Amino acid sequence: MLPILSFFCFVYLAYSGSVVCPKTGQPSVSCDVDTQCLSHCCLTSGLCPSSSCVSSFDAPNDARANCVNQCQAQVACIPVVPTCRPHNRLQHCIGTISCLTADCDGRAAGDICLYDGVSVNFKICDGFTLPEDPYCETQVQFLADNYYLSLADLKTHVIGSVGGGILVTECGTPLDPLTASEGKVFGCFSVEANPDNTPVQWERVPTATATIVSLVSAYSGVDPTSVISKVVDCNVA
Repeated sequence: MLPILSFFCFVYLAYSGSVVCPKTGQPSVSCDVDTQCLSHCCLTSGLCPSSSCVSSFDAPNDARANCVNQCQAQVACIPVVPTCRPHNRLQHCIGTISCLTADCDGRAAGDICLYDGVSVNFKICDGFTLPEDPYCETQVQFLADNYYLSLADLKTHVIGSVGGGILVTECGTPLDPLTASEGKVFGCFSVEANPDNTPVQWERVPTATATIVSLVSAYSGVDPTSVISKVVDCNVA
């Protein structure tokens, strides 16, 4: 029994946020900030408390919610957080429906789906979709020692850490570029969702930007006091 308890504690502590979703009521999950709560789920971790549409989204949970066999030949459930993979009963990943056929099993692309946590099976919460948040492109700007910095190497390091859902490029037109002193070079990365991904993951841009700021600040040759992030443009998807 002890090894099982140890494993449970490890899983819980691996994502022990400062708030719970929802603020009141059960079931709930841990989250980093309440603005990332969607009903009983956390968009940052991509986790829901159960695979039930009723428990997680207060949505209908009838026989049609189950997606097995022929349904899975026509639709796919794409995790909102790519690293969230169903592997145990604690891992109820939230995703969105992507159609594999024209009929789409009579479902609607973009509807919320929930993995059961123990198999490839999932449930579809018909009519329940992700909120249309304002999605923003950002820039991360910094100054670095001209003799030591390789922007190409730094960009490769950054891209490898934020994942394929985020598009990181060198800024074409930086906002308010920093003034470089002698021996310093100005650097700037543009951060946006990769349009080649399905679904396009604009909701990950703020978290990715914070990660990039941290990575750039710690990179050899970069002046950590100069690293700033700016919002370039926002729109509603």
